[in-house]
Amino acid sequence: MITRNNFAGLMILSATIIFSSNSFAAACVDSGSDPDGDGWGYENGESCTVALSNNPATVNSGTCIDADGDGWGWNGVSSCTTSNNSTANIVTVAATTTSCVDSDGDGWGWNGVTSCAVNASPATPVVVTAATPTTTVTVQSGTSAATPVNTSSCRVVLSPGANLYNAVGGGRGKICLQPGSYTLPQQLSLKSNQSLVGLDPSNPATINTSAVRSLVTTGQTNITIENLIIEGNRTGAREFGILVGTGSRNILINNVAVQNTFGIGIGVTGSHTITVRGGSIRNIGLDTRLRQALWVSSGSSNVTIDGVHVRGRENDQAGGDHAITCIDGVNGFTVKNVHSEFAGSSAVAVNNCSNIVVSNNQLSNGREFGVDIVNGSIGATVSGNRITDFDRPAMVFDDHSWQCVGCGNNPTEVTISNNQMLNNNRINLTRCKGIAVDRQMIINPANSQLQSTDWIKINGNNTVDADSALYCDHIH
Repeated sequence: MITRNNFAGLMILSATIIFSSNSFAAACVDSGSDPDGDGWGYENGESCTVALSNNPATVNSGTCIDADGDGWGWNGVSSCTTSNNSTANIVTVAATTTSCVDSDGDGWGWNGVTSCAVNASPATPVVVTAATPTTTVTVQSGTSAATPVNTSSCRVVLSPGANLYNAVGGGRGKICLQPGSYTLPQQLSLKSNQSLVGLDPSNPATINTSAVRSLVTTGQTNITIENLIIEGNRTGAREFGILVGTGSRNILINNVAVQNTFGIGIGVTGSHTITVRGGSIRNIGLDTRLRQALWVSSGSSNVTIDGVHVRGRENDQAGGDHAITCIDGVNGFTVKNVHSEFAGSSAVAVNNCSNIVVSNNQLSNGREFGVDIVNGSIGATVSGNRITDFDRPAMVFDDHSWQCVGCGNNPTEVTISNNQMLNNNRINLTRCKGIAVDRQMIINPANSQLQSTDWIKINGNNTVDADSALYCDHIH
């Protein structure tokens, strides 16, 4: 026969079984996630825990916490019984500033043994500490002494292993990550006016994902993703490290490393005022075929890629994708201060986009061209780039008007100035190593010179190998 006390032991066993698949239930970021006050809430698609600290607890021998007054509670180790409704057993605990856990900021918490009082401050961010397999997630008020960055602007500070979904579900504001590893079993969809920021720029937090898409914004505004490493899982060609989805606006991706994804590193589609600054993208693709590191498409506008280091794999076969791609009607596309190595095709490829700037980049060792601007692209400045060791000429400009419906026959002027182009066209060293231009649209057949009315304007300050012409007709 099962006695009441034996049943308490069974309750513990049952709880262990429930939590075994997840190791722990994460703390709710917002105490309002638990409207019935039973200690359990729901945020961002998962259950979470809320400290039952709204009222002083009824206790037995000063240790048994009975939050709902039913005579059963928890003493920090196991289930326990209390003297039900006995006000004599209500205990007020002296304030502590070191170990009292107060998740909802009401001044009452739990210190692992009893209820306790804390000196809570609304201006102090909550620090969420990840659980070990034998404990639940805890929440500490105050900042961490190990954190090298001021956390005063953080809504919540997470430690390695904490539940990112619950933090994002808590609403707007800055979510700060201490250095270490965090796991995403499914994509994390950020919301408007949120920031996901690693606290130490020199030691970024690492997000390990088994999701097809790691971090996603769709139709959201004013988001910052900063000081992180996104570690991919090679799930297939549709995998993204970060996807800035349709309708997103004012998104900053700063000092983020995306690596080892099979699909695209960072993708931007149908979005506006997007900046990718610093950080790196490397080892994108599977086996011997590289994929795009950065891909911008579908009517996006005002997209800037600044200071990113893009690195492919040195011994990959030709026929991979471009390192940085702009396609399908993007208006306002800037690539500057980028270092690209070992692109699977061209380093910077622009196809039917407008108002383009490609400046002050170091591009080397790609399988096609350093700069590839074709198919009705309108208006570009290409200046100050160093382009070396590509299989084909350093640059190609080709209108392809007869192949591109709606591209038009008279693209807006492209100006090429102050570029250094060395040791390119490795597959055909007898031809020019500098700039390949559309033979049908640009080269005057009579004298093989650019016509004064042509849309390509090549400044004399460009340099190329001594044994090569500066430009030549592009052989398709």
